[in-house]
Amino acid sequence: MEFAEGGRQALNRLEKGAIDVLVCDMRMPDVDGAKVLAATAKAYPESIRIILSGFAEKDAMLDGLASAHQFLPKPCDSETLIKAIEASLALRDLLPIHALRQLVGKLAILPIPSERYFQLIRELDHPIASAKSVGSVLDNDLGLATLVLRLVNSSFFAIPYRVTKCRDAVELLGFETIRALVTLSEFYLRADMDPALVKESQALAQRSLKIASMARQIAEKMGCSSEVVEDAATAGLLCHIGTVVLRLNRQVDFKQIQIQTEKQQKSINDIETEVFGAGHAALGAYLIGLWGFSNSVVEAVAFHHNPTAARQHEKGCLAAVHLAQALACSGDAIESDAVAEGDPAQNDTRMPGLDKAYLEEIGLHELSLVELANEINIVRTSSD
Repeated sequence: MEFAEGGRQALNRLEKGAIDVLVCDMRMPDVDGAKVLAATAKAYPESIRIILSGFAEKDAMLDGLASAHQFLPKPCDSETLIKAIEASLALRDLLPIHALRQLVGKLAILPIPSERYFQLIRELDHPIASAKSVGSVLDNDLGLATLVLRLVNSSFFAIPYRVTKCRDAVELLGFETIRALVTLSEFYLRADMDPALVKESQALAQRSLKIASMARQIAEKMGCSSEVVEDAATAGLLCHIGTVVLRLNRQVDFKQIQIQTEKQQKSINDIETEVFGAGHAALGAYLIGLWGFSNSVVEAVAFHHNPTAARQHEKGCLAAVHLAQALACSGDAIESDAVAEGDPAQNDTRMPGLDKAYLEEIGLHELSLVELANEINIVRTSSD
């Protein structure tokens, strides 16, 4: 660990070589934090960059956002800072970090959260945050309030009565799901998005909501704790963040990958890895890890296509998202009578991408998969 007593000293240190994680205060006497962050991003795009900034430094903070991965509000206690650094470093053990850093360094467009996003995240991360305090932040932003209430009342969450207050929405969905919903709106439904990508992005957002809904139901069916259920819904919402980023940056290559996927009958994530060095799952996990989501959510996003590669094999968040992803891919086939009545062998062809070895290891045998698919389908259909 190294320390610099100001922006000029930090710039001098950068001339000596790369760093793993930069934690930078926005307000410094000689060279401000925004310039240090920009210089780091240019020289070492793979370095993880964290801003420390107070509300009074709003304008300076906005200048620095384009060069930063994560924002921590001041005052920031040592425990919060250490946790952020450790979480960033932990990504190395979880993901193909070198390939991801190379990929991220080459991307011209990385989604930068808005100031309203950070305002909500500051409240969600506050030690004494409550449904009331988070609801108040949402109430003060008409756009966010409308978004959250519209989504919580949609069929995807299957709530049996109409929710009219943001506070109630927060209590029902939990902090992590609220965080994910706002992230969804920030990056899937951007106002400045290329018109050619708007329709695809909206469809992907709908798909993510469907995966989140099914992941939540599956986690509940497996008897998971409320925390795991919330994490499963959150990971379902975020599992295709990487797809959005790749489409924004490599439209032509991405369309070619889609064509290859259909011709070769290979996983799109595998072909992305061959072309870009990392697939949408690893890229999305890398980004949401930098943005402060829990390790459980990061791991589920990273391995939702290939859960065998994960560190822990258990009935939990990852298993729920993996199954939800397979159910979503199955489309109309899952809704047919063949799934309700058919044999397990036929079910394999109707749920592409299932990691059968992993599912067998955690005790989800094929018969239970058929039953589970039918139960989720009944719940989902009745709530539409």
